[in-house]
Amino acid sequence: TDAALGQWTAYTRAAEMILLAIAALIAVARPQFRAIAPVMIAAILGQRMLEAGMYYPTLPASAAYPDIPILRPIRNSPDLFRFAGLWHGLVPGTSTLYGLEDVRGYEAMTFARYFDTYEFWCVHQPIWFNRIEDPKKPFLSFLNVRYILTSDGEAPPEGWRVVASQRGARVVENPNVLPRAFLPRNIRLGVQDDDRARKEMAAATDFGDLAWLDVPLLPQDRANGRGTLNVRRDGNGLRITADMHESGWAVVSEPAWKGWRVYIDERRVHSYIANTAFIGFFIPNGHHDVRLVFLPDSFVLGRAISFATLGAILAWALVRRFRRRV
Repeated sequence: TDAALGQWTAYTRAAEMILLAIAALIAVARPQFRAIAPVMIAAILGQRMLEAGMYYPTLPASAAYPDIPILRPIRNSPDLFRFAGLWHGLVPGTSTLYGLEDVRGYEAMTFARYFDTYEFWCVHQPIWFNRIEDPKKPFLSFLNVRYILTSDGEAPPEGWRVVASQRGARVVENPNVLPRAFLPRNIRLGVQDDDRARKEMAAATDFGDLAWLDVPLLPQDRANGRGTLNVRRDGNGLRITADMHESGWAVVSEPAWKGWRVYIDERRVHSYIANTAFIGFFIPNGHHDVRLVFLPDSFVLGRAISFATLGAILAWALVRRFRRRV
């Protein structure tokens, strides 16, 4: 009511004035710094609680995003995987709040080469996420999409396992999913004609069988080296334990933004474009520790400037302090 609104306005105004008066008294009294800091913080918190505590309560995240039982079996998976929903199931921004890496994610900027792959696996929706209509698209397997949310009224594709179900929805597992980093059985090397490569990829049925690598070599098709890769997340990148029986090329289904760095046994190596928009690199024979780190040059330069500026400020402060003593 209007009366209640007027009382609330007076109440909040009083809260602001009283706590402001307390802060002024503290400033005038000039107590020791050790005492003034916690008292000022307490005054500010008290003012906020009195003004808006009952009208804007702090609620747990579960109040807006409650636990979804059918997502429990996949959230604790030890393997890296991506997730998707058919049609408009579980909008990507929502899936992030459940700790799921959704392949349909959308943002203000999209890697142009990655955009060129949309025709292989989704329907592009301007100013929104990409709509997936067919979970059997081979490129989804390449993108490491292991689990897909579907309607419980829609039969899962043949050979797919139902992981969990609840009223109206189910999660199914893709048996053809490729790991985040893998060794394709065959490779097509050479500087790729993008249009031709995209046409060939659009017709591909198994991206584990053939990969396209844009490297400065004469065009050639050949069998890839054999070995095993064990990939896991490592900070802002990936870590791969590679046991190579033969030297070969690895493909990682991470969009090849400028800034990805590849290290083999702590030595930086060159990476190349694989499958139009992703990361490919050569691993020699033997056992190797491989790291992929996203560290753009712009960040490295900015970090260096920041540390240099901080060092200059500290040096200037020390010089001033020394001169005052002298």
